[in-house]
Amino acid sequence: MAAIKGTMPSQLPSLFFTEVRYGGLAVTYNISASVFGGTAPLLISWLINTTANQLMPAYYIVFASLIGIVVVTVFLKNTSGKPLRGSPPAVAEKHEIKEVIEDTDNELWWSEEKHKIDERVEEAKKDN
Repeated sequence: MAAIKGTMPSQLPSLFFTEVRYGGLAVTYNISASVFGGTAPLLISWLINTTANQLMPAYYIVFASLIGIVVVTVFLKNTSGKPLRGSPPAVAEKHEIKEVIEDTDNELWWSEEKHKIDERVEEAKKDN
């Protein structure tokens, strides 16, 4: 539980761009918590009843953890030490400004992804 609750506050905001961060985070987190947290007791009770195996809760947690490990290793980018999606680079001291200006690819690592999303949104507006 500590591994999940300890990393969520830092990982979840990095999944969304600045303009949709709080709305996207609230909707996705609450829907997933409702769907998986709300149905877990029912599903586990059903599994115990049908298999007569009292270790089903442990198997359920192992299975869910394996899915989580695969998703994290395959789909998530390492964003440690980088600004959040949609955020401008931040500097602590004046001498860092020159480094940021010279290396914008590293500081604005999300700009290509944002450009692709904006293009898709514009195409969808044209189609409607």
